[in-house]
Amino acid sequence: VPCVGLYAAIFLSAVAILAVNWIWPANEIVEEKKSAFGENHPDTLTAMYDLATLYFKLDKYKESHKLVNEVIEKRKVVLGENHPDTLEAINNLAITYYYLGKIEESLCILKSLYNKAKIVFGDKSKFTNNIVNTICEIENNTQN
Repeated sequence: VPCVGLYAAIFLSAVAILAVNWIWPANEIVEEKKSAFGENHPDTLTAMYDLATLYFKLDKYKESHKLVNEVIEKRKVVLGENHPDTLEAINNLAITYYYLGKIEESLCILKSLYNKAKIVFGDKSKFTNNIVNTICEIENNTQN
């Protein structure tokens, strides 16, 4: 069934091309939000976060890391340290650290986030459980 592999490769190439073509409009959206609402408005921060996610999906981890860090710091001020959007961005920062090869930093952030998530969401929430699963995956991957 080599044709299936070929079709998959063509499909993935097309997806990558489409994603790359989204960076410019995503940058424009961020700039438009900054002009319309200001740099610290929640809509601006969401647009910045979406751009960071796009960078991550394109394996541009350094760019994603820089932008997520900026979003986190602004969300802490605007929304609060325990706001779900802030915590989600912190979670994604930890995953970005993992992909940058900074395993210890990633685990440190995730373990701290886990303690915070237990208080904010409860220890049986999907978000909290996803953090536990991510910690376990990283620890298992680094032990091999």
